[in-house]
Amino acid sequence: MKPLLDKDEVEQLDEQQLEAYAQTVLATERDRKLLLDHASGYRGRWLSGFLFLAVFIAVSLLDLSPTMSNTILCVTVFAVVQWHATGINRRIDAVIRLGRKIED
Repeated sequence: MKPLLDKDEVEQLDEQQLEAYAQTVLATERDRKLLLDHASGYRGRWLSGFLFLAVFIAVSLLDLSPTMSNTILCVTVFAVVQWHATGINRRIDAVIRLGRKIED
């Protein structure tokens, strides 16, 4: 990532401009760190499988009708897949945004 200003340009700034520049650089770095965190993974990657397994075991242990059990399992599968897809999409978006920032 290229710095916004050169060292010589930073030295020429007055105190208010330097403060504004520092805030801009800090905000950029915070955004970059957040993108790196999102790009490196997400907690649902492992949790989604365990969540589905826990619901499956709970439904198996309860004495429910087959229709009710199937309904609960289908809704759980749908919810886990949506949660997983959201995490993957967030990760892909972060990787794309980081790639664009590197190109700049």
